Amino acid sequence: MIWVVDLCWIQGMSSVINFDETFARVISTGRILVVEGYLWEIPQTVDAIFEACETAHGNGVLVALTASDVSCVTRHRKQFWSVNAINCMSKL
Repeated sequence: MIWVVDLCWIQGMSSVINFDETFARVISTGRILVVEGYLWEIPQTVDAIFEACETAHGNGVLVALTASDVSCVTRHRKQFWSVNAINCMSKL
């Protein structure tokens, strides 16, 4: 069984994701962390994305990022690459 942790898999389910100890524990026990591209559109959530990726990487959890759409990637290109540059992203 593959345990997938998906950051807010239903768009609009949460406008802000806060990273805390419980969230870190869930991520560290998963096999894959999926970060939905549209979450980059929520400024308060970007810090949680970075922390989630770092936690996943530190625990050997595969990280995947969905790109959402071209305009989202264009607007947040630097942040996408920052996550990759700190070696948190296993797949881009």
